[in-house]
Amino acid sequence: MSNFKYTGFVRGRELVVEVDKVLRAAGVASILWDTCLLDIYGVPMLIPFDDFVIPDHQMDAAVQALKDAGFSDGDGKEFIGKCHWLEQKKEEVRDTAPWPAHWFHAHSAPWEPDNLTSEDDYYTMLRGRIHGDICLHRKSEVLWALPDPSLEDPAPDDPNYMLATDPRLPEGGIPGFGRGRYTVPGCRVQIPTPSGFTESLILNKVRDYEMVDRGFFWENYLIYMGQYAYQKAIDEDFLSPATLDPSLGKVWKAYMKSRLPKKEFNRRYFVPLRNDLIRKGVLPDTAVPWVKTHDEEIAEIYRRGAVRKAAR
Repeated sequence: MSNFKYTGFVRGRELVVEVDKVLRAAGVASILWDTCLLDIYGVPMLIPFDDFVIPDHQMDAAVQALKDAGFSDGDGKEFIGKCHWLEQKKEEVRDTAPWPAHWFHAHSAPWEPDNLTSEDDYYTMLRGRIHGDICLHRKSEVLWALPDPSLEDPAPDDPNYMLATDPRLPEGGIPGFGRGRYTVPGCRVQIPTPSGFTESLILNKVRDYEMVDRGFFWENYLIYMGQYAYQKAIDEDFLSPATLDPSLGKVWKAYMKSRLPKKEFNRRYFVPLRNDLIRKGVLPDTAVPWVKTHDEEIAEIYRRGAVRKAAR
């Protein structure tokens, strides 16, 4: 049971652990995801939001549990700074970055006497910035190929999920890398295994390949996994092309070694994988249907060009 009530600023990882406890107490299994997850893998990240993945059928229960714990999902006026999700409309988004199913505002760190700026300057600065949020994502939109998580701690040989405290994850303090595994007391936060997460990135990339940015949001994270996690922060026997599903490991191995132009690599690897998944009937529709497709964007460019030409 969690008696936690959100009444003010709680430092990053401590807040993540408390959110997980609130959800667990409500019978909701959750998976920590996005920049928080990459930070654990050793990828150096700015962490604007705490992102959790929730099984679709438990989303309503998750939202209610966090409301009951004092988290606010209103207009955010009592929070210093702006809310990223209220500052824009999802229909205006022009890339395949996921949009949360629900979010709650988070308090910014208060000014402290040893701060390098004055108290007035500090809060003036915060008011002009985006404040943090706790974001809930539907599992079917971001980790659709993985099974639903359980409230039970994952077994050591679970291929899909693990604890954020697992000793196989990197330690913190490595210069130029992320903070590594959690050390917060009482932490039972679950995350995807590095292999499971890498597989999800490839699958989301090919799912969103027809969109305007060719699914580059996911590909960008795939680049990070190759640059910082594979053979660096994480041991090769825990993350490598060989630890992935063979069809996906083949693509990732080629991606990390390829010198092909992007369009040619897509044609040889991502497009055939996409077509194979479509043929098998296992590739879901995009989770961002408000974003233009690549063909729609090209047609719009030609249309605008024709209008400008006619106006000369």
